[in-house]
Amino acid sequence: MRPCFYFITAYIDSTLILHRIRFNQYNTLSMSVFSVVMPKKLKKSPVLHPNILARLKVWGRCIRLQRVQQKIKAVDFCPRIEVSESTLRRIETGDPTVNVGSYLAALNALGLLDFVTPMPEPQWFEGNANARVYDPKEDDGYF
Repeated sequence: MRPCFYFITAYIDSTLILHRIRFNQYNTLSMSVFSVVMPKKLKKSPVLHPNILARLKVWGRCIRLQRVQQKIKAVDFCPRIEVSESTLRRIETGDPTVNVGSYLAALNALGLLDFVTPMPEPQWFEGNANARVYDPKEDDGYF
């Protein structure tokens, strides 16, 4: 068995360029170059609670129905909320991979933001935001 050395010389568009250097059968040095295509990483789809998925579907349906009822074309609506037409289609179908800010921008542009997502009661967001949660001190039973 003859020793063989591999050198990575480049990585371009998920393709490795390798150089193989080894001694051939006549004990002379030979070099060959070949490329290896690396597989792309698969994106994991988010695992969300069914209530969240249902809420996104309802929001998307509201956006679609109100846009059509207000006779706003998708071509005209997309610049208002600063998304592409494909993203608007995904919003209107309730796709969970779309940024929630895009959903809220669409609801706001249609005048539905306060109806569909009302502000929470002050008790839920007032208070010390810098407070920390500490583990309770255990009683060692000494006193």
